[in-house]
Parts: sequence; structure tokens; C-alpha cells
Amino acid sequence: MPVSLPLTLLPASIFFANATLYVTLYSRLPEVSSTQSVSPSELGLALLAQTGGTLLGFPVASPLIDRFGARRIAGAMLLAAIILLPAAATGSFAPGLWGIALPLCLYGFAMAVMEVAKNLIAARIEERSGRNVISKSHG
Repeated sequence: MPVSLPLTLLPASIFFANATLYVTLYSRLPEVSSTQSVSPSELGLALLAQTGGTLLGFPVASPLIDRFGARRIAGAMLLAAIILLPAAATGSFAPGLWGIALPLCLYGFAMAVMEVAKNLIAARIEERSGRNVISKSHG
């Protein structure tokens, strides 16, 4: 007999993991800035790079999802976030401003694509089940 899981488990898990990663980095920005020797204005530019990545990610989300599927894309982008946020915190890509800005730009791209994928997953479950899934997935 197959195990029946709550309809919201997959999308809610993706939402939770993303939020946890995000909060973990952003609650430590003063420490990250100090460790990487970046000024407040440089930190602001690095954070702006995330927005730039997001703006680049939204237009390509649909073609990527059409080609590879929402679940694969959501998983791949979550894996990217798991790699990119610690890279931004530690400067493992490069020292200083670029060490924070480059992974945050890539993270912004990944999150834009993942936002579309995870909401599509929730919408499809909602459509098939006739139950409210999207709002439950958001918490």
C-alpha cells in the first residue's frame, strides 16, 4: 500500500529550505562584510547584484521549466542555492566585493527560476486535487 503524503509537502519543503538558506546568510551580513573586508557601500553593491541576477532569471525560467520540468529545475536551483550562499558568505569564489557579488548574482538568478518552478509545482497539485495548496505552501 503506497504511503500518502500531504499534498503540500513538496512545495512547502522547497519554500522552507529556500527561506532557511536566505535567512541564514542575511542574518550574518555584518560578519560576512567584516570577514571579507568590504565597506557598507560595497556590501550594498553586492546585494544589488542579487537583484540583477533575479531580473536575468525570470525571463529564462519558463523555457528552462518547459525543457527540463518544474521538479528538476526546482531541485537544481535549490542545490545551486545550497552552494552559492555559503560561497557568498565565505568568499570562496573571490575575495572582497566580487566574492560576495558574484555568488549573490547567481543566487538571484537561481531563485527567480526556482520561484516560478515551485509555484508551478504547487499550482499543478492544487489543480489536480481541487484543494488549496499554494497558500499553504507559503506558510
